[in-house]
Amino acid sequence: MSKPEFNHATFVEQRLCATVKHCLGLRVSHVDLTHRLVDDLCCDSIDHVEIVMKVEDCFGVEITDDEAAECRTVADYSVLVRRKLMTAYPAAGGAECAAS
Repeated sequence: MSKPEFNHATFVEQRLCATVKHCLGLRVSHVDLTHRLVDDLCCDSIDHVEIVMKVEDCFGVEITDDEAAECRTVADYSVLVRRKLMTAYPAAGGAECAAS
């Protein structure tokens, strides 16, 4: 029986949505990639800092202030994290770090 293929993009997206939801606590019941951080999820500057710190811890990546400022949606963070994982772990398709 063959092993199902690991889809690192889906894994990153799901883990990222869960991380953002955790950072925002009871204010939101659901987070998906289409949500805009300020307009839809009512994030303030403190929320943004907490999200960046949690994402860095969760995925083992570093996000600069300029990169964080460019992230307006949850999908923006997803693209950024996947790009950083692919750069750090190209042979594993970025999945090795994200799955650990």
